This record gives sequence, C-alpha cells and structure tokens, in this order.
Amino acid sequence: MKNKNEKIKDELLTIKELRDDIRFYKQIDVSGAYGRTLSKIARQQRRMWLRNTFNRAAAILFIPLLAGTLVLSYLFYRQTASPREAFAEVKGSPGTVMQVELPDRSRVWLNGESRLRYPVEFKGKTRAVELAGEGFFDVSTDAAMPFEVTAPSGLKVIARGTEFNLKAYGDDDTHEVVLEEGIVEVSYKDYSAVMKPDEMLRLTVDDNRIARSAVRTDEKTAWKDGKIIFRNTPVEEVMKQLSRRYNVDITLHNPRQKSYLIRATFSSETIEQILDYLKLAEPVEWSRVKTEQNGDSTFNRQQIHVTVK
Repeated sequence: MKNKNEKIKDELLTIKELRDDIRFYKQIDVSGAYGRTLSKIARQQRRMWLRNTFNRAAAILFIPLLAGTLVLSYLFYRQTASPREAFAEVKGSPGTVMQVELPDRSRVWLNGESRLRYPVEFKGKTRAVELAGEGFFDVSTDAAMPFEVTAPSGLKVIARGTEFNLKAYGDDDTHEVVLEEGIVEVSYKDYSAVMKPDEMLRLTVDDNRIARSAVRTDEKTAWKDGKIIFRNTPVEEVMKQLSRRYNVDITLHNPRQKSYLIRATFSSETIEQILDYLKLAEPVEWSRVKTEQNGDSTFNRQQIHVTVK
C-alpha cells in the first residue's frame, strides 16, 4: 500500500493536470470556431446550389440542343440520301412457274425465263412495273392509282383492278395481251384501245401491226396452273412453248409444214411423253441429241430435233 505522502503527491499531480486543462480550454476561441464552422457550412451550401442550378440549366438547354441536332441530321440526310427509287427484280428459272406478291398485294405468276422489275414501294400517281417474258397479273383494285405494265417493245397495259395475261418475250415475233376479267387499256406508240374480257390483242413487233380477236382465255393462261392447252396452234408455236416449259432446245425441221396445226392438252406429262403422243397423232418424228459435257464440267441444254412430214 502506498503511504500517506505518496497519496498526497498523486492528488497534487491530478490537481496540476486539471489546472493545465482549464488553462488550455480558456485559450480556445469558441465563438470564432463556431463562426468559422457556420461559414464553412454556408460555402458548401452555396457550392451545392450552384451545382444544382447548373445541372438544371444544362437539362433545359439539352432539349432544344437535341431537337436542333435531330433537325440538322434530318436535313443533312435528306440532302445526302440518294433520290433514286429502290427497285426489286425477280427472274423465273427456265421450265418453272413462280408467283410474286407486289407491294399493293397484287399477284403475278411468272412463266419460265421471265423477268419482272417493280419498285419496293408504289409512290406517286401510278403503280408501274416492267415485264420481259410472260406474266399473269391479278391486280388489286385502286382506282386512284392505275397499275401499268410495260414490255420491252413499249407495249403498255393499264389496269385498275383486273386479271390479264401479258406475253412479251424478247425473241418472239409477236406480243400478246389476253384479258380474263375486268377492263384494261392497251397502248403502243400512237395506238390506244380498251379491251373487254375474252379478248386478245396481238402486236407483231417487226411491222407494228396490231390485231384484236376473241379468244378462249384458258388456252392462254393455263400455263400458270401447270397445264398446256393447244387449240389449232401452229406447230412452230407448240415447239416454242414446249421448249420453255421443259427447258430444252427444240429444232423444227421441214419449214414448209410449220403452219401445221395441233390440238391437244397436257399437264403432268414429260417432254418425251408429249413428243411420243404427237408422233402417234400427228405426222411428226423426233430424236434426241446426245448431251455433251463442257470444259467446266457443266452440260449443254438437251437438244431435240422435230421433223414434220
């Protein structure tokens, strides 16, 4: 245990430390420290107010800035975008029939080796398309926007809602328009006429002769349903149609008999079966030429010779 003198000594040290602490705290400027603290708080609040004000102003300015940017971008796009209209082109493979739906919901059947060119969106005053080959058109009705089909020869068919067939192959001597339903207007150079159902207009390309006549439309449009109908059709035309239908090259011999007429209907028969039938029913002989391979490992189209006796 500590003696009495040590206890007195400890108490005196404690009193001294307390006195030193009191002297230290008396030296502190409490009012000044409080004022400085308030001033610091005020400066922080002022910075926060300025920051919030700037953010609000930036947000307000951003809207017209964005709108202006969009407007300028749109004007720039309009100035730099190509003014040319976009077109689609469809071509039928040899020996096939394909169906195409146009932007206005009109439908077109394309015969083999035919090409159809049309805009991806119909704009303006007309629905204009181009056909090279043969096509059957089922045109959706739109009286305000006529439907126009133009052939390479310049023959034009104008419709507003109807069904018609246009045959205009580049290697054919004649181009034909056959009207199945409705009314169409046909124009060619200075010629213009309105057709009625079950009529055919035929243009002879070489001398620009035009003739109109009544016709059985199924004979001219059966191809889209996979059939071939010949009603007193010249043998030369028969061979041309068979060549396109079966993707073969047919050479017709004995030109003096090319006006010979054939009457028959075919659907799922092969080219050999059709030629055999013609051989039995008509004075016709046919033979096949052996197909030769090209240097690039491909083969030439099948060659067939047909002779009318």
